[in-house]
Amino acid sequence: MSKINFKSIFIGLVAGLATTFASAQTSDSIIGKWVGESEDNSELKSEIYLDKDNLYYSKVIEEGGSPKNAGKIVMKKLKYDFHSKTYIGTMSPPDKNIELNITISIVGNDKLKVVAKKFFMTKTIYLIRIK
Repeated sequence: MSKINFKSIFIGLVAGLATTFASAQTSDSIIGKWVGESEDNSELKSEIYLDKDNLYYSKVIEEGGSPKNAGKIVMKKLKYDFHSKTYIGTMSPPDKNIELNITISIVGNDKLKVVAKKFFMTKTIYLIRIK
């Protein structure tokens, strides 16, 4: 009859739980519909999804209550960075012909912090999950 090593079982459970919690926050936490403010302070609704290339993208659902720019891809090639625990990619605002580098942080279950940078300019916006 073999002895049960409770210490090994405990360590295994703790490691398993830590991995589960880490992946739960990182896997598909940003997938869904979000609302934030656009450049002209109107409400911008978008959807973040995982594409075939295993990168995340965001497309406009509606802007300012109208389907203006609906379907336009605004966030591109978002990839999760395990070291910084953020998503890194690019963004093209709907009515601008520029590309910004963005970093997205998860701030709770239903809030994202998006930091957009271009040269010396930085802008931070927050997205709230639409339920």
